[in-house]
Amino acid sequence: MKKLLVMGGAALVVISMFTPLVWAAANSFDFEVVMAHPDRTHLVQPGNVTTFVLYLKNKVRGWSLFNLRAIPNRANWDVSLYYAQWEDFQPIGEELPSSFWVEPDGIRFILAKIKSPTGAPESQLAAVTVICSANNESTIKYLKARIHDKPKIYYVAIDALGRDYLNLNKQGGADNVDNNPLMPNARAFKNDSAYFNTALCLLPSATDMNHSAALTGSWPGTSGIYSVGAYYTGWDWHWVYSPPENDGEDGHWEYKYDEHWVYPDNKYLKYGANGDKVLTIFDVAKDPAKGGHEEVYTAFISGKLWLNGLFKGSADLIANTAQYKQIDGEWQKVADPIPYYLTPVGEPHPEDHPFEDPPSDDNPAVDKDGQNPDESGDIHVVIDTELAPFDEKPVEYPYDRWVAEGALKIIAAEDPAVIYIMLAAVDDVQHAFGAADRSGEWTDTGDLGNDINTYNERANREVTLDIVHEADACFGLVINALKERDPETHAAYNNSIVVLLADHGQVTYMEDWAQDGEPDERINEINIGELACELLDLTIDEFKDVFESFFSAGGIAGFFARDKSYIPLLEDALETYWHYHSRTGWTRPFYVINRIEMDLGYNYTNNRFLPFSPIADWTINKKGELYSEFYIEHYADNPYPDDLLRWPDCIVFLDQRPRLQMEITNTKNLGGTGSYGFDSFIGGHGSFETRKVPLAIRGPYFENGEYGVSEGDVTVADIVPTLYQVLGWQAPGSVDGRVRNEILK
Repeated sequence: MKKLLVMGGAALVVISMFTPLVWAAANSFDFEVVMAHPDRTHLVQPGNVTTFVLYLKNKVRGWSLFNLRAIPNRANWDVSLYYAQWEDFQPIGEELPSSFWVEPDGIRFILAKIKSPTGAPESQLAAVTVICSANNESTIKYLKARIHDKPKIYYVAIDALGRDYLNLNKQGGADNVDNNPLMPNARAFKNDSAYFNTALCLLPSATDMNHSAALTGSWPGTSGIYSVGAYYTGWDWHWVYSPPENDGEDGHWEYKYDEHWVYPDNKYLKYGANGDKVLTIFDVAKDPAKGGHEEVYTAFISGKLWLNGLFKGSADLIANTAQYKQIDGEWQKVADPIPYYLTPVGEPHPEDHPFEDPPSDDNPAVDKDGQNPDESGDIHVVIDTELAPFDEKPVEYPYDRWVAEGALKIIAAEDPAVIYIMLAAVDDVQHAFGAADRSGEWTDTGDLGNDINTYNERANREVTLDIVHEADACFGLVINALKERDPETHAAYNNSIVVLLADHGQVTYMEDWAQDGEPDERINEINIGELACELLDLTIDEFKDVFESFFSAGGIAGFFARDKSYIPLLEDALETYWHYHSRTGWTRPFYVINRIEMDLGYNYTNNRFLPFSPIADWTINKKGELYSEFYIEHYADNPYPDDLLRWPDCIVFLDQRPRLQMEITNTKNLGGTGSYGFDSFIGGHGSFETRKVPLAIRGPYFENGEYGVSEGDVTVADIVPTLYQVLGWQAPGSVDGRVRNEILK
């Protein structure tokens, strides 16, 4: 460790941020602090470590000898320097010597670890002066840290990770799990945390509203989020792109009066009579009026590009793969709002391995995943869905390791007080290959790649299990990095709050082929718009006159009515509808929640789902879970500007136990293919069957153990109010979740 010099009991401040010096600009090398805002002060608890990353480049044609000194301005503050790995900014080897050589055009990343003294008073400010010299030139950088005795908060969310994946072995079975776990890191964390074994996500069981709930503590009705990736604002004039009708033709843009859908944006999160802003933990953590600290820095990194909009202006730093796009066959960075945090495509290239063969896969050369040449005859491993060419779309479908390593870079360079890390590949792979967390649905053939799913022979659990195992490995990277910040005591890890969660699960959908191998007219999937036309005896044009818009995907749909009198007619028609499939027989699969039922929190109908046992009324949705006071009561009849949304007049849930799905479509595509270029998945979510999620919280305030309460009593919305309670932060009025007092010390 390099410590401050002390003479006669007094600190000798060699150079500090308070002693300005004139230094010549270095022309032979670059030396910079890797931060979005290089002058920002990091916060650190007493006796803990904060880190910075420095960028060094030798710009001369020959080798250069560099000298690097780091000098703290306060007694008992320690600093040590290490080479850092390019891909994740983690330290390499022993402490860096004060002098070292760098090759021509060579680049080094250097990790600076600064440890504060135990017992340092709140708000004490320290500065480390780093002097870099070479070729008779010198430059100086200042690294500032302030004492703030609050733990750092690390969320790791694994998208679509059903709770039961934690209880499987690597072959997807439920036996011998302790000796051969599919998710060893998550299981170890579960056993060393407060783990809720009955936690659920909120309805709809989908992405946007549940990641938002984990960061706001708000139910979907309160936050104003009811769908995924796009929200309806009404009809207005806007530019609409019409794709080409035939190959070789060009598409064209038209200025049309048409329904208008917008991308997720933080400005849409409104609640209450006045449309007040729904606050995230990012907002509260840096608000002194609520107990936060004005120098708190927060970060969000996600494998789902559209999610970034929900936290824009709330999180200080948002990292995503949208910085990159393919130009003339090469991946190029088209924007650089964040320095270095997502490794450019190709450095290392995320296509160095196929999506289906991640680094943690122990048999990539022989597994049956559609990549190896001797498996082309197996129908259940043929990749024939529009979602499948992941390797051709690394920006839309980034590998979990790419995102996890980007998160480690952010932690090393920015040391955020709150960071949310969202790994998306488990969701992507299950949509394309099916869910694998229900071991009883699979016939074990002795060859994992040939195992057959009861509902869908195209499903391939080997691919899904590989990606789940990789997500667990990435979670392990994060946990290990936190421990290695202080490898001797693990103080940084033990004094932090770590949350492991998922936003929803998935199910494998019914195959769309009959048992004789002939097409079964897609009777496993339902076009809810066409069905509504049939049940209400409306033509498509008449339907569009009555309903201004609708959307559907997987297990959820929503209808926006011009003529409100049609809502009870639609509800009755769908809830009394009988559907036939050759494997499940006759079922009545729809649950329709009108606005009164959104508010009251139950559904009037019961005993509708046959031959399966009925779902009790009170378990469908909580009181207010799906009810937006602002968008329903205070915005119902206003014009539709872009900063406000329309709320559905009814929400339709498809009971997914018979493994049906609703086609991905909307009003624009009524009578045609789905709006996303495909209309069905092999796996999916949205309704009741995909609500079971893992939820584990670890930190100095919590009693470790497994907590089992009634199913659905604990939800992902309970995370934030529990954190506010232990940190002494004031919960905003938008919080619906409950403080989990049972886990508090």
